[in-house]
Amino acid sequence: LIEYGRAEEYLFNQYLQTGDAWYINHTNPGFNRSKEFLSSWKKLYDYNTGLDDSKKLVVHGIDFEREPGLSASLYQLLSAYKSNPQVESLRDSLRIRLDTISIERRNKAYVYSLREKIKALSLPGDENKKMIDEIINNDYFFDYSVGSKRDKYMAKTFLNWILLTRHI
Repeated sequence: LIEYGRAEEYLFNQYLQTGDAWYINHTNPGFNRSKEFLSSWKKLYDYNTGLDDSKKLVVHGIDFEREPGLSASLYQLLSAYKSNPQVESLRDSLRIRLDTISIERRNKAYVYSLREKIKALSLPGDENKKMIDEIINNDYFFDYSVGSKRDKYMAKTFLNWILLTRHI
């Protein structure tokens, strides 16, 4: 479990599956010792490659969406539909946000606009679309004044994960 949203969940899981540093480099460790954090993920990747498929590590995000993970995950997930010119236009706008990673942003308005843009694309109901929907329909947006709501949201997400995966 990570204290990030589903976008970061996607990026960390892709890293654990592929070892491609692009994914881990577009996450937001969110603290000063990020180099140590990222090197520990390399160790987790190495460990994970030695596990049987039934025992592979899987990351679950239980918090709100952050940048750059939000734009990076959508950018990658939408690559499955590159033949659609509207999708490529949206990916171009996401790519621009990747070039400005150090800028702190509030994501609420951005996520609402993405919802509308993605809804207009009429994407097929495959696994990529399912993950895109989970990311952009994550309705908890960070607000410094509502810490207790954030904790309740994370607890609810965690309990839903337990029920869905039957880890009771």
